[in-house]
Amino acid sequence: MKPIKAVFIFIPVVFSCNSKKDKKISKKTEFKNGRWISTTDSLAGIEIKNGKWIMFYKGRETSSIYDFKTRREYIKEIGAELEYLTITSDIHGDSLEYAILEYSNELLSLSYIGRGNTLNYIPEKEKEEEKEEEKEATEKDSKDKDVN
Repeated sequence: MKPIKAVFIFIPVVFSCNSKKDKKISKKTEFKNGRWISTTDSLAGIEIKNGKWIMFYKGRETSSIYDFKTRREYIKEIGAELEYLTITSDIHGDSLEYAILEYSNELLSLSYIGRGNTLNYIPEKEKEEEKEEEKEATEKDSKDKDVN
């Protein structure tokens, strides 16, 4: 009778230890309308507007307009869930895929699949924000001059 009790205790312990970890599926990224400027080229950017992904370069009249979608995949080899962004254009006849590394109020970071280079964008500042920062910098400069 004792060996049977041991089996009943042993089996649940073994299966609970060997069970796969819960694959926590978090909510897909939902991009909000806004403009993002490249951290490496202040003239290059992305605008997300009305369900479109618009790549622009300041000073040029044309922009590339894409449809976009996101998807999540659990990658068994690394034991993690990754999120991808696919942008497609019927006009250009191309499709580009990125891994979404970060999307927050301060940073949009994408890794281009295929090349692996990372593209970082920060939100474009509103004109009023820029004026406020310029004003603060000017006030600081005047205070520094008064001290000297």
